[in-house]
Amino acid sequence: MKTKSLAQIFTGLLVIGLGVGLFLNSLEIIDFGSTIKQWWPVIPIGIGIIGLMSSPRQWVWPLLLVGFGVAALLKQLGYVDFNLWSLFWPTILIVVGFSIIFQNTAWGSRPKVADDDHTDVTVIFAGQNVRNVSQHYRGGAISAIFGGVDLDLRDAKIESEATLTVVAAFGGADIKVPEGWVVRVKGMPVFGGWEDKTRKPTDQKNAPHLTITATCMFGGFSVGHKNNG
Repeated sequence: MKTKSLAQIFTGLLVIGLGVGLFLNSLEIIDFGSTIKQWWPVIPIGIGIIGLMSSPRQWVWPLLLVGFGVAALLKQLGYVDFNLWSLFWPTILIVVGFSIIFQNTAWGSRPKVADDDHTDVTVIFAGQNVRNVSQHYRGGAISAIFGGVDLDLRDAKIESEATLTVVAAFGGADIKVPEGWVVRVKGMPVFGGWEDKTRKPTDQKNAPHLTITATCMFGGFSVGHKNNG
């Protein structure tokens, strides 16, 4: 299973789980509030594990999230007894310090140039710049969870149609496309959204078409022709 699928599945399952829990709570079958109060640490653990799998070199924040979730879960289950938040913020400062020291090697800011026909990018508590120059671009998938993606397609070409899937959960993306493309955005915003700043070409029938299928949960993205849209 590809990493991008893991990120998309986790986000989808989270939304489905919340919906099912609220539904069963309305029918008085379960006490959803008590369940969330007891098992909420599973969420940061899952996000952190997916982050480690998707970007092993950017391990600092995902590992911190997993550690925090495990500690919180042990406390919720009564195996340990300590003030979790009193340890959390000093740990944050330590991790930030290490991130500053190693940011040139661990994080980086140079755009990654690729000529693949498909874009597959997943970031969790991180950022990534990608410039795709494929002359037969077909689309792909972007997952930004507590992170950001900058995708530059201005030197790419679409023969006819391409489909790009975007999942933005507490994160976002900036997508740049060349003049002359017809961009169509469809999807489901959940306390999030998107902004289409592209200009439609005169001859839309014969122009390359890019369809963006989006799921935005407390996040979003923009698509335009240059950095400022």
